[in-house]
Amino acid sequence: MPKINDQATLTRMGELQKLRDRRSKLAQTVATARASKQQVVDAERKITAKIAEVANFWTGISHTLQQLGFSATDISKLAPIWSAHPEVFQARRTAIEQQINVAAGSAAPTTGPTDTIGSLDAAIKKLEDELQLDKARKNKVIEIEGQRQRFAEEKRKLDAEFEWTEKAYKTKRQETNQHRIDAYLSYFDLLAEEKTVLEELYAPLKLALASQGAHEKKLDVVCRVEADVAAWIARGAELFDLRKTGTFRYDEIEKIAATALKKTWEACDSAKIRIALEKCLTLIKEADVLKTQLKTGFQPRDVAEWLFGVEHIDVTHGIQYERKDLRLLSPGTKGIVLLILYLAVDRFDTRPLIVDQPDENLDNQSTYEILRSYFREAKKRRQIIIITHNPNLVVNTDAEQVIVAESTLRPNGLPAIEYSFGSLESAIADGPLQGSIREAACRILEGGKYAFKMRENRYGQVLKS
Repeated sequence: MPKINDQATLTRMGELQKLRDRRSKLAQTVATARASKQQVVDAERKITAKIAEVANFWTGISHTLQQLGFSATDISKLAPIWSAHPEVFQARRTAIEQQINVAAGSAAPTTGPTDTIGSLDAAIKKLEDELQLDKARKNKVIEIEGQRQRFAEEKRKLDAEFEWTEKAYKTKRQETNQHRIDAYLSYFDLLAEEKTVLEELYAPLKLALASQGAHEKKLDVVCRVEADVAAWIARGAELFDLRKTGTFRYDEIEKIAATALKKTWEACDSAKIRIALEKCLTLIKEADVLKTQLKTGFQPRDVAEWLFGVEHIDVTHGIQYERKDLRLLSPGTKGIVLLILYLAVDRFDTRPLIVDQPDENLDNQSTYEILRSYFREAKKRRQIIIITHNPNLVVNTDAEQVIVAESTLRPNGLPAIEYSFGSLESAIADGPLQGSIREAACRILEGGKYAFKMRENRYGQVLKS
């Protein structure tokens, strides 16, 4: 902030006043000289007029004297002798004009340096400019000082309000923080309740699977809390700029998350979650990271939402086959799982069951080894209707009734479906079918006798070797 030297300003003002006094005196001297010059002119005019008047008077009186008989000699003796001597007046006027010109500065003084109106005006102008500059600077300083005082007053008020707020809402803030932590921890209580409910719902199925054969034992029911720690760590890393100077180390947060937090999250252990979370909060507060290393564009609220976020924690539940989630299985394996549930688990269901192409997306080995045995067992207590083109399900399940559907074209070009039925052992089928059900099954399922024989011969050679 610029400073004004008041003593220097007062000195300049004193010098300015002296210069103005000297100029005033000089101006008065010039005015007096000009008045004197005018008086000289007036005196010369009066004398000249008087001489002219005397001359006129002498002219008249000398004529009278001549008439009265005075001689020329006597008359000349009486003649007035008076001359105007204009050079005298001119010399005086010149001296006065010289004095005026020297005072005005248009003529050089006859002696040493002296004041002139021009030099005094220049000096006065210089001091006035300097004083005007000082005044402008002083006004600017006064303005800045006024602003500073206003800002200081505003800051004082804000500090007072902040102090009052800190005192008035300290308890409320502590209660709010505690409420936030309690609400966060209550989420894990709800997860634990949800997990318990799901376990109760899955309990009958799990018990049924445990009492089944080898293939049923490949099925398992899972219900657990899973925490995606990697996603939580990645989200937190987006908030902090560790290139900035500071003492915060994010790898310590990662260690807490990967060890203590992951275990306690998945165990829904509220007490241990609180301890691990408080460690993270302590690391952030002690490093003052919210002021020193928070990335531009993020606020402390974002850090709180990250710390107390639960998007990465949820209950995972469902059926697994050979330790794989149902959604990750191939379509064929999903079909096996569903059929196991239908045929093996619910052993008290006696309602008819219609299955459309259960062998779809399955190889023949799986069809024979898995599905065949279930259908053979299930048909003992319920009617099973299968739509299939797989010979393992038609022949090797000991189907009691085989229905063959054949499509023919009517004269109008529309298809007509005709059904023939009977057992594989029947020599003649009921319906329009020509021949036995066995022959139709061989034709449709195996490609015909010739195709069946060719495969039999090929398999026979392989099996013999």
